[in-house]
Amino acid sequence: MLSATSSVTYVWEPLHSLPGHGTFAASVPFWYTYICEENEDHFLDAFRRTLELRYSVRAELRHVRGPRDFARMSKQAASFASGRLRDTRRLLKDPFAVFSSGWFARRLGCGVVISVRHPAAVVSSLKRLRWTFDPAQLLSQPLLMRDWLEPMREELERARATPDDIITNGSLLWRAVYSTVAELERRHPEFIVVRSEDLALDPMSGYERLYATLGLELTPAAARAVVRSSQGSNKKEVKADKPIDIRLDSRANIDNWRHRLELSEIKRIRSLTGAAGDRYYGDRDWH
Repeated sequence: MLSATSSVTYVWEPLHSLPGHGTFAASVPFWYTYICEENEDHFLDAFRRTLELRYSVRAELRHVRGPRDFARMSKQAASFASGRLRDTRRLLKDPFAVFSSGWFARRLGCGVVISVRHPAAVVSSLKRLRWTFDPAQLLSQPLLMRDWLEPMREELERARATPDDIITNGSLLWRAVYSTVAELERRHPEFIVVRSEDLALDPMSGYERLYATLGLELTPAAARAVVRSSQGSNKKEVKADKPIDIRLDSRANIDNWRHRLELSEIKRIRSLTGAAGDRYYGDRDWH
C-alpha cells in the first residue's frame, strides 16, 4: 500500500533466500539473514545496486519456468527502469530484513516501518498453509545469536528436534522477531511500528497517517488502492494456493485465527510468545 503512489518504486524481498535473483545480486545464505558491519562486505554493494534500481534480467532468467514467470520478470524490470528514470523513492518490502533493520538505517540511510501481526494470526496462517520453519536458520548465524537471540538458544535448540511442530516453531519465530522489534523500538525511536490489526480496522486513516509521516502523497489512485484492498466485499481469507493475494476484507481477516486454531493451541501460542506478545497484544486481543 505504501507503493500505491506513483512516487514510490516497490522492491520485493531482496533477502528472500534464493540463489541470486533479479532484484538483488548477492546470494542469501539463510532465511532471516542478519547483516551488520561485521559481515556487510558480502551485501553492501548488492544493496547499493538494488537501491539504484539496477535490475539483473540475467540473474532472474535462472528462475523463469514459464510465461507467468517471464511476465513477472518483465514487469519488475520495467518498474525498476521507470523508477530509475523518474528518481522515485525506493520501498524495500522484506520481512526477512527485520533483524537487520538497524543496519539498513545506519549504512543505507533507510527509513524503517515495521508491521506487527497478532501471534495467533501468524501461526494460524503457517498452520493453514503447512509452512514449517527450521530454527537452524537462526541458530546457524553466530552474529544473530550473539546480538539478538542468545536468550532463546536453548528453546530454539529443543525446537530443532520437532521440525514439523508448526505451533511451537512458529511461536518461537514470532517471539524471536518481535522481541527484537521491541528492542529496536527502544534504540531507534524514529522507527515506525504499526499493528496490522489497527490498519485493518481503519485502513484509510491508518495509511493517511503513514503517508504523512513518511512524506508521501496519498494520491487519489493510492487511496482507491487502499479501499480496493481492504473493503468488506472482498473475500474473507486468502486461498491456500494463493497466499499472497492482497485483496481481503481486512476487518474479517483479523479474526480468522479464531476458527483455525484449537483453544489449546491458542494458549500454547500465548505462553510461548511471552512478554513480546504481551507488549503488543493484551487480554482483549486474545479473547
